Amino acid sequence: VPLEALPAAEEIKTETIAGRVPEDAMYIRFGSFANFLWLQDTLARWGGDAQNLIALRGLDRDASGRMERQLVLKQTALSRLLGPTVVADVAIVGTDMFFREGASYGILFQARNNLAFSASLLQQRAERVAAGGVKEEKVRIGGRDVSYLSSPDGKVRSYYVADGDFHFITTSKTLA
Repeated sequence: VPLEALPAAEEIKTETIAGRVPEDAMYIRFGSFANFLWLQDTLARWGGDAQNLIALRGLDRDASGRMERQLVLKQTALSRLLGPTVVADVAIVGTDMFFREGASYGILFQARNNLAFSASLLQQRAERVAAGGVKEEKVRIGGRDVSYLSSPDGKVRSYYVADGDFHFITTSKTLA
């Protein structure tokens, strides 16, 4: 028996951040910066990897650390403290989540305070460039200039694009 398609609802209400996620990507939305911190803290207690939440024993694959280093996106004491006043919503966006093999993913932020949020991101990126082994270049993607940090060994691969209240840091030029 063939399946019958149901008519679409007249109006489907979605969260604002969903409109910034590519149609062919998946995303995990946190709803608030506090929820994002909760997940990071929970994963840190279990070895930094979601797989360890269900595994019989924890293996330290340093997935969280690798993500931070690759994206040049570090959580600081100040960001933990001020995060909820600066960030409205957070989502992890990706086309695959095979982090050990080099996932295509990024973190999308909806800022409450663009100036403070972008200043913090740009400072982290400048500090990483100053530390050496990483170069920054401006690349054109979708008709706009995007900051791209990279290292020859691929350990750093970070595109940063901002559009209004939305800030996206990703490993993928396609996602950017």
